[in-house]
Amino acid sequence: MRALRRVALIALLSIGCCIGCTGELPFLVVDFATDLPAGASFVAIETSLTRDGAPVADALSVARLGESFVEPRRLASFEGLEPGAYRVDVVLTDVAGDEVARRSTLVTVERSVAITVVISLSCVGVTCPATGDSPAATACYGGQCVDPRCSDDQPEYCTGACASDDACGGGQCVAGVCLGGPVAGCDDGDPCTDDAETADGCTHVPNTAACDDGVFCNGADTCLAGACTEHGSPPCDADRCDEAARRCDVGCLTDADCPAPVVGDWTACAGFSGVCGEDGTHTRRVTSFACEAGACAPHAVDEDEACTRTTDGTPCGARSCEPTWNDCVFSPCAIAGTQNRRCNDLTCGGGTCNATGVEYETRPCMRPSQEGMTCNPSGAAGFCTGTCAGGACGDLCASCGGSCTIVGCAGGTC
Repeated sequence: MRALRRVALIALLSIGCCIGCTGELPFLVVDFATDLPAGASFVAIETSLTRDGAPVADALSVARLGESFVEPRRLASFEGLEPGAYRVDVVLTDVAGDEVARRSTLVTVERSVAITVVISLSCVGVTCPATGDSPAATACYGGQCVDPRCSDDQPEYCTGACASDDACGGGQCVAGVCLGGPVAGCDDGDPCTDDAETADGCTHVPNTAACDDGVFCNGADTCLAGACTEHGSPPCDADRCDEAARRCDVGCLTDADCPAPVVGDWTACAGFSGVCGEDGTHTRRVTSFACEAGACAPHAVDEDEACTRTTDGTPCGARSCEPTWNDCVFSPCAIAGTQNRRCNDLTCGGGTCNATGVEYETRPCMRPSQEGMTCNPSGAAGFCTGTCAGGACGDLCASCGGSCTIVGCAGGTC
């Protein structure tokens, strides 16, 4: 693997809406997306939260080879935050632990919010501010330098934001930035591949788009295995097809004398809004014929149609857990206990990514021996005390033969 380029990759911060408007202290959820190749250009994602220069919390995520981060992934959930201004740092590191990319931003937490940090390949090699840019344009947004305050909440600071996947030329629109689409310098000129740039070079992934192999008489064409080799029904009988004129050689007086339209197959449903998106589009080529100068001339158009898929139950993000564990819980006099923390699993439902419910992870914990330590016996109201012995709590009152009272034992010498 060739040495990774040291570039200043500037990311986009998109601030979401209130997701937990209660009387409790607010929390901050940090999601992340990139079209850099995981495991090749970076292997870890470090997320830290500071306030006035003092560390508040941090989290570490591992990026596995071949794992896609085009769909936003949950990095951390910082709960119980005092309202105020915080700095969020997201740092990508390589296998040697060296920094590959970083995004730092200030977030004002007055209510529970979610932010999405996007680092795009279109910002590789871009230094901000560029010549002619405002000095405040220090962030790279889809290959352009913008004010770092650019976000969904403040679109006036954004330039050239995408609104849908259709604007990304085969890529995906994530928080206003095109990810995974063709990048300048990687276009191979083949309509049957989706081109993209990675840290190790260009990639060309075969698609199933409509195409034209230059032959009229073999029917409407679509891409297969990276080449324009899939053909629909012939537009007319072989002995009536005029390849040179690209028309069916059928004498006609009106359009009614020409062959019926030739309808190609639909391409795969695509263009979904996200991993949970259920509404997309697909395309087919339709060739109709009109009587022109006594011959039937073809006219091909591509038709788009809405299509759907079902994503209910599909995982849409990694499990998110609180960064800290609860205090250990022990039985009286025991040295082994358990502690837990709250976690959420995310799955698709109704076209959106939802937390499926709170679950708890547990792990064992230990404490020093409790031998000889005071413990609560089974006496009334806990006014009598006992001593730990052999891992169990002994009843002090039993040693003096008395019964438990509000001040201790009665009827004995204790």
